[in-house]
Amino acid sequence: MVLTAARGSRPSSVEGVGRWWYGGDLADFRRQSPEHILGVVAAASGGNIDATQRDAWIAQILLLKSAILGSPSEGRIYLEYAVPRLGKRIDAVLIRDGIVFVIEFKVGETAFHASALDQVWDYALDLKHFHSTSQSAWIAPLLVATEARPAPLSVRTTVHDDRLLRPLCVGQQQLVEALRLVATALPEADTDAELWEKGRYWPTPTIIEAARALYAGHAVETISRSDASAMNLARTSRQIDQIIAERDRTGLLAAEAYMIVHHPQWQRTRALVAEGAIGRVLHADAHFSYDNRTDPGNIRNRPDTGGGSIPDIGVYTFGSVRWATGAEPVALRSRIVREGGVDVFAQVIAEMEGPEGRFSYHAMTSMRLPPRQEVVFQGERGLLRLTAPFNAGLFGEAQVHMLRPGRPDHVERFPGARQYRNQVEAFGRTLRTGAPYPWSLEDAKGTQAMIDRILAAAGPLAAA
Repeated sequence: MVLTAARGSRPSSVEGVGRWWYGGDLADFRRQSPEHILGVVAAASGGNIDATQRDAWIAQILLLKSAILGSPSEGRIYLEYAVPRLGKRIDAVLIRDGIVFVIEFKVGETAFHASALDQVWDYALDLKHFHSTSQSAWIAPLLVATEARPAPLSVRTTVHDDRLLRPLCVGQQQLVEALRLVATALPEADTDAELWEKGRYWPTPTIIEAARALYAGHAVETISRSDASAMNLARTSRQIDQIIAERDRTGLLAAEAYMIVHHPQWQRTRALVAEGAIGRVLHADAHFSYDNRTDPGNIRNRPDTGGGSIPDIGVYTFGSVRWATGAEPVALRSRIVREGGVDVFAQVIAEMEGPEGRFSYHAMTSMRLPPRQEVVFQGERGLLRLTAPFNAGLFGEAQVHMLRPGRPDHVERFPGARQYRNQVEAFGRTLRTGAPYPWSLEDAKGTQAMIDRILAAAGPLAAA
């Protein structure tokens, strides 16, 4: 990839170079022509830009220039700002009035879709938790749907006193108003743009800290060898990064075979959660177990083949809840029982945070318990219970039960759905038409990051 810095931009270190495709003072951004700014972004992208992407960038640049044109405020702006952990880029990061504005544009959209809100919220959470100079900054995520009708704007903080605002939905001609409204609501905001730019990005600080505590005095190579069932998870994460880089370089489609997101049971669950059918999610449980103790030669019981309940079925109890809610773990602890170098039981207790706030989470995986598959989402106004959520059709009929006090129980059944066939068809459809694929490599990397944290946070079980 060819990286070209805009005139006037000042990458603060070697680490910062390439983090954004355009960066500059607001004074420079006001002065430079849209064509110049577009040229810088296009050159940094490596070229081969189609007309749709070019037009979207032009629209974003014009909206941003219009929004800051009449303001004397100083600051800096960054276009296509990289979020390494997610493998994506933020459309624009604006540092103004002491506030970090995280802006996602949906050019031509007439509505504020849940997936877009999840996207800008993920960006804001990622900066807050993993970017050093964002941790003490006020962060305001804005979703701009350029054809959406204007709606009342409101500034809402989270309940955690963490200097993070809820996403604002910004419609036609509302960007100037949104910036002014946030600045008025946060007069104490004091982020310095140049200092913020120098911040370091630590994608997994909790993993590093936990590993240091658990393996004090050992090198990384020793840690990876000490638990063969982990299959050198640091290397696994690097390999995902390598696949993502190769995908982006070649333009080919690459995806994890994660079948459950293609099943209508999970797609319906995700939609019900997003539309608030049970109110804000307060707690989620995910359980997956089977008993294969009588088959010691099974690859799941062998450390040399990457066995263990976490790599085999934990990806479903962890990734499914992430996908359905758009939430990521902000704190967790785990208990793991091992036999012969592989985990045969794992229990995870976590606090998750998503677009609608935080909720508690509990997961259990085991290769030594009777068969069980169940996921439950408990909300303010009811609950969703999923039967046979992972091996639909084999373990049992896939169903979604919605239970709400004072209302008849509602059950949706999916007896004929075939998630593996749906997965192949979705892959082919994306290849043929470019339709969005429901589970990206970045989604897979997020589950791997959660697994890394679970293994690092494991504590001993209490003695019987």
